[in-house]
Amino acid sequence: MRLLLFIVSLWLSVALTCGLQCYMCSSHYDADCIDERNTTNILTCTDFIQGITPINLRCVRIVSLSDSNRLIVVRRCAVLGDCKYVAKNDRQSCTECNTDLCNSDK
Repeated sequence: MRLLLFIVSLWLSVALTCGLQCYMCSSHYDADCIDERNTTNILTCTDFIQGITPINLRCVRIVSLSDSNRLIVVRRCAVLGDCKYVAKNDRQSCTECNTDLCNSDK
């Protein structure tokens, strides 16, 4: 019985993660990406990133300050650990999360 519960729990956790949805935008091309006015660009990560186990998919929000002090925000699907490749300093930050639409600024 415990084995059955474990298998069902594991299956449910994978099934729920398969459909992870994230906001997808860049303030380079869409100024509304900075303050969340654009909520129409929602992407299911498994449609965008293929060949990765769904449980390893994440939403990310990268915030940068350009050399000219312009705020740049990028929201997208990613793979677990992608933020470690983004320089973290006083000019740039990266946040990973794993629930639907969690890469907003709210």
